[in-house]
Amino acid sequence: MGHLRSTIVGQFVANVLSRNHQIVRLNYLGDWGTQFGFVQKGLKTLNVSEKEFEENPIPVLYRAYVEAYSDENNIEEARDLFMKLEIEDSEHMEKWERIKGVTCEYLRKTYDNLGIRFDEYSCESDYRATCIPHVIKKLEDENISKIVNGQMALMKKI
Repeated sequence: MGHLRSTIVGQFVANVLSRNHQIVRLNYLGDWGTQFGFVQKGLKTLNVSEKEFEENPIPVLYRAYVEAYSDENNIEEARDLFMKLEIEDSEHMEKWERIKGVTCEYLRKTYDNLGIRFDEYSCESDYRATCIPHVIKKLEDENISKIVNGQMALMKKI
C-alpha cells in the first residue's frame, strides 16, 4: 500500500488524458532485491507447508518477510538467497516465480476493487543482469550506441 497515493493520482491523470489521447496504463513492479531473499529465508525458517501457502499466500509471505527481516543476523543469508536469483539458480527462480505470481494476482484483485486498471504490468526483474548484453547488442545493431573507452556512448537521440 506504500504506492497507493501515486497509483490513485496516476489513475486520475490517465482518466483525464484518455479523453483526448491514446494512453497505455503501465504498472512497474519493483519485484527484485534483497527483500525477496528475506521472504525466502522467512519461508524456510517458518517451515511453511504447501497447503498453508496455497490457502493464504499473501499473509504467509508477509509473515515470512517480517520473521526474517526482524532478525539482523539474517541479512547475509538474505543477500545470498537474492544472489542465487541474480545468477538464475533454477530452484530459487522457481520459488521466486511462484511468489511473484501470487503477489501479482493479489495486486490485480486489489486494483480491481479500487477501480484502478492497468494495460500492462512490467517488472523490475524483466531487466536482470543476464539481459544486459542483449540490450547492448541491440543498441549497437541499431546504431544507437557504441562502446567508447569501456563505456556506452549514445550515437543519436532516442
